[in-house]
Amino acid sequence: MFYISDEPFANLKNIEKQMIALCDAIHEGAPKIKIYCSTWYYVPQWLGKLNIWGVGAQGQASVDDIETIKKSGAEIITTTDGQFVLDNPYNALERLLPLYCYKYGFKGYEFWGADWYTVNPLKWGLHMDIPQSDTPGKHYRVRYPNGDGYIFYPGKLIGQTQPFSSVRMESHRDGVEDYEYFVMLEKLAKAKNDKPALDTLERIKEMAFIPNAGGRNAVMLLPNPEEYTKLRAEIARHIERLK
Repeated sequence: MFYISDEPFANLKNIEKQMIALCDAIHEGAPKIKIYCSTWYYVPQWLGKLNIWGVGAQGQASVDDIETIKKSGAEIITTTDGQFVLDNPYNALERLLPLYCYKYGFKGYEFWGADWYTVNPLKWGLHMDIPQSDTPGKHYRVRYPNGDGYIFYPGKLIGQTQPFSSVRMESHRDGVEDYEYFVMLEKLAKAKNDKPALDTLERIKEMAFIPNAGGRNAVMLLPNPEEYTKLRAEIARHIERLK
């Protein structure tokens, strides 16, 4: 996979044309290489040029847009920039993102940083503002959302040689395990045409919806977390029953 660009200014005509020219050149010189771009949005002019799209799961690309991209033969990776953050009552998106992959056919997700810190994260649950430039000749300062860019903590701060996990990371591990359960139950239920099991899968899919409030609004994204864990347990019981 060739990562051609992160968040290009697709609204600018010169960028739109430049991307098309670059993709054409890459496809001509190395036709087997898959080109990936974290666009966040669906850009119709780039359909057939990008092999893998990075779109936001909050609604930047509509469900219809997602289907259009998939029907073209391209794959989708959802991007998580600014979404896996600290200041939430619970880690909704971290747990739910694998469900979004299952429901909408995303091949995975991009998390831009796992260990990027601006201050000691064990002392401060925030980022300092930093200088940044994304346009030649234009500079500004920006402060990233709290926790954005890291899901691990540096072990050296507590005398360890290896990084150690965060609560957000552990919630995400649970979500990945959920995905394995979804796939396992779907295979079993379809093989035996088991309606109760298939109905349970449809019910949990309803908890992943587009558009949504995003990872920084966990209460709106997952207003009833207990319902999710109940359905997860129900899925496990179906698997045991159908094995």
